[in-house]
Amino acid sequence: MKKILLLLILFFTFPAYADVVIKYDEILKIRKALNQYYKLGVLIHKEFDLSNMGELRACVANYGNLRNEVKSIQEKVKKLNGFSYRFSLSLASQAAFICVYCGSSGKTCSDIPIEMEQVDSMLIEAGKLP
Repeated sequence: MKKILLLLILFFTFPAYADVVIKYDEILKIRKALNQYYKLGVLIHKEFDLSNMGELRACVANYGNLRNEVKSIQEKVKKLNGFSYRFSLSLASQAAFICVYCGSSGKTCSDIPIEMEQVDSMLIEAGKLP
């Protein structure tokens, strides 16, 4: 009886983990987008003196929509298969969300390349990046 119960448990739980299909094309698109948001975030914090209210308003007028775009990237990341990719991309997208915010200091921008290096090394290992 115990063997049958054990076999049933294995039968119903193993398939849930066996067929994890990683969508590399989606990961590559997210990777590209996050790298662009990184560059934009760095540009925002170089271009504007965000302690000046006029420049802060100009920043919001020019780049205020970026947080919504990054939020949509975060939603895509949540749906990815492959925990290691999802984890690193989640951290990078959270940093990008703060990085492109005109009211932030820009310090989180430096976290994005660190997480993207992790993603890149996994993609290279999988043969998806040269």
